Amino acid sequence: MALLDYYGILQVAEDAGADVIRAAYRALAARLAGGPPGSQAAAEMALAQEAHMVLSDPAMRAGYDEARRQAIEDVHESREAARQRWLEEHRLPNIRMTPEQAGLIGQILAACPAQVCDVCRTIMERWERARQIVDPTAATIGLKLAAGAPGYSVAGLLPPVGRGNTALIVLGWESLRRGGVFAAADVDRFQAAVRKLASTEVTESSAHIRMDAAFTVNHARELLRALAALARAAQTPGPKPDLVWDQSLPPLNVTVGRISLENMQETLRACVPRVRDRYALLINGWGQAGGTIQCSSPGRIYLKLETASRNLGPNIGYFAHKFTLLALVAPKNHHEARIDVDWNLTEGSAPYLDYIPEAVDHFQATVAKLPGYGQRGVVHSIDLTDAFDEPAAQALLIAALDLKAASDRFKSPLRPPLGGK
Repeated sequence: MALLDYYGILQVAEDAGADVIRAAYRALAARLAGGPPGSQAAAEMALAQEAHMVLSDPAMRAGYDEARRQAIEDVHESREAARQRWLEEHRLPNIRMTPEQAGLIGQILAACPAQVCDVCRTIMERWERARQIVDPTAATIGLKLAAGAPGYSVAGLLPPVGRGNTALIVLGWESLRRGGVFAAADVDRFQAAVRKLASTEVTESSAHIRMDAAFTVNHARELLRALAALARAAQTPGPKPDLVWDQSLPPLNVTVGRISLENMQETLRACVPRVRDRYALLINGWGQAGGTIQCSSPGRIYLKLETASRNLGPNIGYFAHKFTLLALVAPKNHHEARIDVDWNLTEGSAPYLDYIPEAVDHFQATVAKLPGYGQRGVVHSIDLTDAFDEPAAQALLIAALDLKAASDRFKSPLRPPLGGK
């Protein structure tokens, strides 16, 4: 039998005193008095009398309060059990999330094996328990700061899509040293802790941990301890002065973020004037054609090409990938400036442009004829010798733009996505 809400019937607070309960009952009785038997008023009067009788007797009220408390707990436990069953059924973490966020997380986890799902759920639940932000998108699950530098992304969980078939944890690495959010000593401690718990693949700005069979839930917990310690060390960065472009450098007429522009300036400063001019020609030409330009850290400027949408199956849907077609590299140590070129674009583990093989062949044939071109192992590059003059840079730009145009034709709304019907 359901437990009646006597406090609600008399419209009094749970901690109401005897005088308040008596006054509330009398006011209610005066309003309901005179109702004929069987009427709504008579039924409500009977409930009011029952409530007054129980709440006016200290012993009866104490027993009722205990039974009411237990009933509320039972309801909460029942709801939580139902929620847990729903989360387990949909392989979702036990965190606060909107229906849209639940859909995004579910879509990513659906592409992962069971062991990776357990790791990802552990990471998300512990990150939120540390009062930080879990921010899913269609392609990744971001781990962001809630304080110090709110919205600052320190890590991301990526499903097994693209190069290879292993899900990744992408961590901020050397990029953590920029922007004034973390002190150098805090970044050093974080990196040391991560290296102890898992094998990391370090790039110029980030580090990757493969969520393979060797990376267990226990590893995930250790990683979260390191991330939580890093988050506690975050501080609000001070305002940045306006960026003043170095007038000794060639102008760049492109639209990029401030960080990329700062890093591009440092990259060009590291080059001799001749190389600066060649790089500026390529950057401006690529940007004016709508190509993506990125420079996450000084030393390498990336010219990226976006592929046509490709059907990756029911769990992921249609997905377009941006890959680095050309990397403009500054000189460092004993290495001179060079341009790294992505190769084998129609075959191998990452056949990004397998839908335009003739255009790829033409691009690669053009690049192979340019002065300074060579291959070191699997890396194809162009050394920026004196022979790589302005006409050579123009030829490289035209070849890259022709390849982009060929790919863009597959992004026309008149064409279905690759793998579609």
